Amino acid sequence: MDKIVHSLPVEANANQFWGAARIYTEKPHIVNRRLCGVANLWIEATVGGKSIPWQKLAEVKDLKVAIIRKVLPRQLKRYSSLLEVVVIDGRMLQVSFFPEKTGSTQSISPRIHYSFRFTNHDISLTAIIGTEEEIKDNDPNVTWLKQNVLPKLVKWASEVEEDGNVEDRGSLKLVDVQEYNSLYQKLKIKYGQPLVEMWPEVTDPTKFVFEDVAIATYLILLWQQEREKKGQTEYQTFADLGCGNGLLVYILTMEGYKGIGIDLKKRNIWDMFPENVNLKEGVVEPSDKNLFPEFDWLIGNHSDELTPWLPVIAAKSKFTTRFFVIPCCAHDFDCKYRRKTASKSQYSEYLDYVKEVGDICGFEMWQDKLRIPSTKRICLIGQERTYVESEMPRIFKAVEEFIRIRNEANANSLVNQASNGKHETSLQNNARETLDSELWSNNFKAREAIQPVRNCTKLDQTVKEDLISTVVGILMEKKHLVEVPSTENSILKWDRGGSIVLGDLAKRMSPRQLSALKNECGGLQTFLRNHKHIFSTLKGEVSLQVPSPTLMGKVPKNRVKTKQCWFHSNHAQGCPLPSTLCVYAHGQDDLQNNQGP
Repeated sequence: MDKIVHSLPVEANANQFWGAARIYTEKPHIVNRRLCGVANLWIEATVGGKSIPWQKLAEVKDLKVAIIRKVLPRQLKRYSSLLEVVVIDGRMLQVSFFPEKTGSTQSISPRIHYSFRFTNHDISLTAIIGTEEEIKDNDPNVTWLKQNVLPKLVKWASEVEEDGNVEDRGSLKLVDVQEYNSLYQKLKIKYGQPLVEMWPEVTDPTKFVFEDVAIATYLILLWQQEREKKGQTEYQTFADLGCGNGLLVYILTMEGYKGIGIDLKKRNIWDMFPENVNLKEGVVEPSDKNLFPEFDWLIGNHSDELTPWLPVIAAKSKFTTRFFVIPCCAHDFDCKYRRKTASKSQYSEYLDYVKEVGDICGFEMWQDKLRIPSTKRICLIGQERTYVESEMPRIFKAVEEFIRIRNEANANSLVNQASNGKHETSLQNNARETLDSELWSNNFKAREAIQPVRNCTKLDQTVKEDLISTVVGILMEKKHLVEVPSTENSILKWDRGGSIVLGDLAKRMSPRQLSALKNECGGLQTFLRNHKHIFSTLKGEVSLQVPSPTLMGKVPKNRVKTKQCWFHSNHAQGCPLPSTLCVYAHGQDDLQNNQGP
């Protein structure tokens, strides 16, 4: 006997429901964080041999599809994989899930059989109950599905196109997900925590370490597939151009891949790596003097101004040279990349541009999405050529012409902006003379070895105070009293003000304030996070931080207070905490009293 346990209204058609069902069926890990993905083992459809797109399921009324798959855990030491049967019923507009019921107390997926069904007005969650089963409404499996999955299906159904078409934005399309997760967990244990503990830089180690572990995992699997396809046993070699902290070079080297990392500036952590990790301080400029025929693969991991040059350098290095690049900051051959259309984001448009460069260079371009802690996680891969080796001169000529036209267009655009196109400039002359020089682009400029600090910390103090005052004023337009335990026995009602979406807050800033933040990385959000003792930024919403003993912790008697409490000096009610519980100084005397004799 089946039991409908919950339903939610939805404004969608049947095709849109199938679009939402596809997302959950193919990518359950985006809802269930215990999973890394699924691997289909067997698929059978009742419509003989036909390949039916998801969005067409509603049109094939009698279609039934059965899938047997393995559900893969993210944490291999804690959870085991399990088998699951998925049944897609076109006539009933229903998708059902039958996970394997194990005796384990910890499971990576709901421990009940369940289905989602679409009607004209809602999507319902049904518990599929066996003859000897009884499922209560407060069953934790039902509660989880009701609170986490059903609302997502409703949201997705209302957002996808009316034809049910879902853009394939899945990750790890070019490698096996199960192999990826297994290798990633091994490398994470082997390198992750040791690197975090030895980290000598001022940057956050967790982001850089685990990001590079993930990238190394992906490359190792990609290269392993390549060796198997070509019947080779010798490991590939690589050159990482713009290697930064050198972590990726270190991990790949320690895993048996020989290569080199080159960057403008040496990092402190380089000295902590073994001698066999080959890292070099130097400038890579696009010219015939900077080719790498001795290496199989070129890597551009957030390589900034070198990004569009990676396909060109790979094409000219050797016919068999391949490349892997993660585009980040948008650069053209000789200047910052400029958007051409408003219908796409700059990031999306820039990805298309780098792919276009790869196409011009004669590469069959592949794209995948990495699982790294970054918003810029699309990688582009040039592994196969679209021409034979004897055609290299023709390809080189096409590449050079493309660069020349591109550089001239950029130069003319800059001139038009500056003087409405009335004057010839050295920028235009350089663009025309490019092919006569050693550099492939005379206007190419590598980054400075010492980069200016642009994280909002070097803003003028008066600008900082003005920004803080403006944001606080906006937040305090609304009154919101919260209870703060100021001592063990007393609670103070304290006004934390309202909250505002970051985008709406930016609209309230003056042009002068926005101009001051324009050249800072991260802009307003970075500024607010730098002042986390005043502001809270959570899920895109900004509010005042609430000082509390739970947040602050008890201040040790020997703790030296080095910063004044902003709330004590500026909030209408002052700081709700006594100085003994606040980690910041309540006045000059509090600073002095902590300095010791």
